[in-house]
Amino acid sequence: MLVGVFSLPCTAAAQVPQFFSTSPAVFNWIYPTGGVVADFDRDGSSDLCVSGWIGPPLTLFRNDGLGDLAVNPLPALNLSQPTVAFVDFDGDRDRDMFVSWPNSAGSNVALFRYVGGGGWLDASASLPLMQGFTGIVVADLDGDGDEDLAGCGHSIVSGAAGILTNTNGVFTYSSAFGGQQFTIAGADFDGDGDVDIATTTPLQLWRNDGGMVFTNVSSTQLPPLPAYWAHLAFADVDGDGDRDLVLGDQVNYVNPFDRLLVNNGSGTFVEIPGAIPPHPGVHTLSPALADVDEDGDLDLIRGGNPPNVSLNDGTGLFTLAINRLPPLTNVSAMVLPADVDRDGDVDLLLLTFGQPGQILWNRHRHVTVPAPPAIGQSWTVELWGQPGYGVGTRTVLLGIGLARLSQPVVVPPFGTLWLDLGMLFLLQPALIAPAAGAVPLVFAIPPAPSIVGVTLHMQALIEETAGVGDVRLTPLISATIQ
Repeated sequence: MLVGVFSLPCTAAAQVPQFFSTSPAVFNWIYPTGGVVADFDRDGSSDLCVSGWIGPPLTLFRNDGLGDLAVNPLPALNLSQPTVAFVDFDGDRDRDMFVSWPNSAGSNVALFRYVGGGGWLDASASLPLMQGFTGIVVADLDGDGDEDLAGCGHSIVSGAAGILTNTNGVFTYSSAFGGQQFTIAGADFDGDGDVDIATTTPLQLWRNDGGMVFTNVSSTQLPPLPAYWAHLAFADVDGDGDRDLVLGDQVNYVNPFDRLLVNNGSGTFVEIPGAIPPHPGVHTLSPALADVDEDGDLDLIRGGNPPNVSLNDGTGLFTLAINRLPPLTNVSAMVLPADVDRDGDVDLLLLTFGQPGQILWNRHRHVTVPAPPAIGQSWTVELWGQPGYGVGTRTVLLGIGLARLSQPVVVPPFGTLWLDLGMLFLLQPALIAPAAGAVPLVFAIPPAPSIVGVTLHMQALIEETAGVGDVRLTPLISATIQ
């Protein structure tokens, strides 16, 4: 059927942004206050939990492995503006859920054990009675092989900074980090093998001695900085093997710029003025580091209005990349990087304020269908290499079949195969020119009413690096003939 149906005129494609946007119907929150990406069910896919102020306090989205995020039911929760962290507190290797919330009498924490199949059981008896955290770090802080929690808190929201030490699945609380903090991040910034902590406001560094005794080393290991409410992100931005620190300016009218503090290798930081370009909007939310253009270094992704990407030159100097994202006019959002469709590149989850959330899909090594196939009409399938930034021509092999596998097959080193090669399918080669980073393949759908409702499944092998034969599988997409 397929071989006789399709023909292949091949034309040039116009250059477009690296990312394209969709807005799933389930992304219908009103005012998100935070979000966490975690593979809680251990299926290899990025799941998402969003906390909210108006509407449901928590919404958990479970990923089917192809990027379709569906709501996963949670136990009823009587709380508002929660903070969430996923922690394997019982050592069974899946991700359980720690929940904390402010402004409530009594204990402000809860714990839910993941029991498989999307189900959760209340395990709050493993927690002490305590006020909540407003920010959370999950790490093995004492080196005993299980995951502990470190949290910040502030009296404005009835929080209490401190540590929850995990002992055989039972937590005990101890105060830490000066008692009142707004934001928190964790990393081994001094290279001694344990996880240290940074908090604001003001920015402070807390060195871990390996046994969860934290010492404030800010006076000797930080440059002079004004005190302002900043979001924190640790990452090796200059490629020297240690963890540098990005400060994202939350408030803007106090200090309207973001900062990069470079680590000298032993945990002493130096500010690099001008390393990060000013935010193009009003403030920075949720700074995160990920290799957006797959050149081997970490780029900067900033939430705010609008969300934006700055590319790293490999030494920690960033340049605003205004054409990588689709137009995001009047979009204010937190941004979470994640490989949503499990194709090996970074997609972006936008937790937007006052409007439906969005997924920004990375077109790097991708297949897209601008419109569904219809009988008697031409149908276009677009194959993407490195849109807007590739060098050299990419080879590609598109497969179109009548069936997909119920469970994917990992095919090293190519990636994850979803297309059922045991059923009828068509293979079509093509070339992707570097100027556009894409090629459209145009097929003719016959005017046969009998094929209305037939679903076509598409997956491609696309060359990762031009001219070296390094190919990777794209995500599978499906389209039904109309």
